[in-house]
Amino acid sequence: MTTDTAALKNTQAPPACWEMASKFSIGRHNFERRFKKATNNTPVEAGKI
Repeated sequence: MTTDTAALKNTQAPPACWEMASKFSIGRHNFERRFKKATNNTPVEAGKI
């Protein structure tokens, strides 16, 4: 498998903040606050990497 083929296979968008918050049974605002405290980035900033 070439690098181009591997990159094309992973075209799924990352989960939204509310989806992640729901997965952990917390509110979106609480998830974003905890995420920023743990990573020093907001989820939006982390997604731009």
